[in-house]
Amino acid sequence: MSATIAITTDDRTLANQRLLWALAALLAMLLPAVGHTRRWAMALIGVLIVWRVAHGWFNLPLPGRLPRALLTFAALGAIWFSYGTLLGIVAGSALLIVMAGLKLIECHTRRDYFLLLVITLFIGLSNFLYAPSFILAAYMLPALWLTLTALVVVSHGERGLSGRQAGRIATGLLLPAVPVAALLFFIFPRIAGPIWQLQSQGVATTGIGDSMSPGSISDLAVSNRIAFRVQFDDPPPPKRYWRGPVLHHFANGTWTRGTQQLTPARVEPKGDPVRYTVTLEPDNHNWLYALAIPASWPADASLAADYTIYADKRVRERRQYEIVSYPQAAYGLDLSKAARERDLQLPEQGNPRARALAEEWRHNLASPRAIVQRALSRFAGGDYYYTLKPPPLGHNGIDQFLFETRQGFCGHYASAFVFLMRAAGVPAHVVTGYTGGERNPLDGYWTVRDARAHAWAEVWLPTTGWTRVDPTAVLPPNRIAPDAAAAIEAASRGGAGAGDWLRQFNFAWDAANTFWNRWVMSYGPTLQKTAFAHIGVDYGNWMSVAMTMLVAFVLIFAGVGGWFAWRAWLKRGEPVVQLYSRFCRKLALVGLHRGRNEGPLDFAERAQRERPDCADTIDVVTRLYVALRYEKAAPGDGLRRLAAAVANFQPERRI
Repeated sequence: MSATIAITTDDRTLANQRLLWALAALLAMLLPAVGHTRRWAMALIGVLIVWRVAHGWFNLPLPGRLPRALLTFAALGAIWFSYGTLLGIVAGSALLIVMAGLKLIECHTRRDYFLLLVITLFIGLSNFLYAPSFILAAYMLPALWLTLTALVVVSHGERGLSGRQAGRIATGLLLPAVPVAALLFFIFPRIAGPIWQLQSQGVATTGIGDSMSPGSISDLAVSNRIAFRVQFDDPPPPKRYWRGPVLHHFANGTWTRGTQQLTPARVEPKGDPVRYTVTLEPDNHNWLYALAIPASWPADASLAADYTIYADKRVRERRQYEIVSYPQAAYGLDLSKAARERDLQLPEQGNPRARALAEEWRHNLASPRAIVQRALSRFAGGDYYYTLKPPPLGHNGIDQFLFETRQGFCGHYASAFVFLMRAAGVPAHVVTGYTGGERNPLDGYWTVRDARAHAWAEVWLPTTGWTRVDPTAVLPPNRIAPDAAAAIEAASRGGAGAGDWLRQFNFAWDAANTFWNRWVMSYGPTLQKTAFAHIGVDYGNWMSVAMTMLVAFVLIFAGVGGWFAWRAWLKRGEPVVQLYSRFCRKLALVGLHRGRNEGPLDFAERAQRERPDCADTIDVVTRLYVALRYEKAAPGDGLRRLAAAVANFQPERRI
């Protein structure tokens, strides 16, 4: 029977078809894992895949039970040696990949392939534990469809199924599942903390550091990595200096934060407040960027004396926080003795020429403000250049920069300026962070990239307190080296300098990522509470939440049931389905009832066993029905033959 109604009759062809689909699904799920899996594990599964393909097409012998057992123990030992454990997310992901390769070389039956594809699905899920990005989500949808198609191919018994047929079935399963999954994601109660815990492990230190030496910030100028995104509730200020670590201590040519703890200086708010939300990318630091001067900050953060916001924990996962700032506020009018001494600190020796110049200003100029202006005039009128590739500096780096090389990046200018101010008796410190940002016209978010990393100075003036001074801002445009101008422009725009169409594409892509990060990756209890409020549900009332979930589940089951009922109703009107239903009714009259979950091929096989006298007609009708119904064959001659076969079929009742 099976040989006469099978779509694919050759056993080896059927086995290779299953193998190809299973391999395609496995490779699709493995591709994102390449970046976070040890090379030996990827090499091992690659060898096993090649070995299994060679067996399927060239009949290369597969390893027996003992070699497979030895290979399994060796792989487990390698995982233990590499990760120090067999448990946990990292080691578990590698274990899944190794298990898939080992299972592949012993796949023969449908059960084997089912197990392999289940492992494949878990491998795909583990990819989200490493980089749950919008790109990965967009990639995983077709990869999931491919895996479901492979499951349909494998589950079709010994008769085979074409890829087009299996793909249609997989699409029919996946289409209603996507909106259901989205609805469940929206209503299911969220737990506190990050959705993907693995993000908090092994994050490399990036962006601005807690120290500054010549060249340290210029390394970021050619990077288009996104540091953070900002959404303003109020009109943004024209000049946006995003305050990061403030550096007070200078030694051996390097500025650091220092260890002295002071109380925050008094602030006099001026102008209108600016409210905004920052979405900070993980950088493994504990400071949060904000516009000066912050008046509110997250509950799990504190404000330092220099008005830098420090979180209680390092930022090892994407973080969103709300800030209120007063950009025009004055702070530090009541400068304490300890703060003055801290921001006048200099090494006892070093950079004598800079010290002598500052001492001359101190004696000849009437006020600290005049000293500031003289220093800025020196940078603006002297032969100073702004470049990403300044000459290396030696022990007396400040002197070399001011009097010899005269080439540097923002860190060089800020460092030299603060040194001169302190040597002239004006309290000053270095502020590191970012400037500006680019607004995305599609979603209104401002994107600040590493290329916007910057260093400037703050000096204390009796009438205004701590006052921002940016020495690099006074340089004429003709003294900005082409390498700095081109690199900063390209990187700050995300590399979109090739043309307007690419720039618009980058805007669209960045807007999609922003939406994903805000509404998926950051969808925790706080955001869910806001979302529930929009539909009139009190998130704090468990009864309201429970009723919302109950209504949602009823709608889900009604929608899915209605979807399949509608499809079944549409199919009932097809001539092929009507003819086959008439054929089944004739068989039911003689005691052969088709089960509700029994496919046409399985039903035909059972019917032929019970009524061998009708086997030929059952075979013809079933083959024609399967070809017309599932292969979408041309209904011309085939439909007429099916109608004639059903009309002439008159099974006799057995007494």
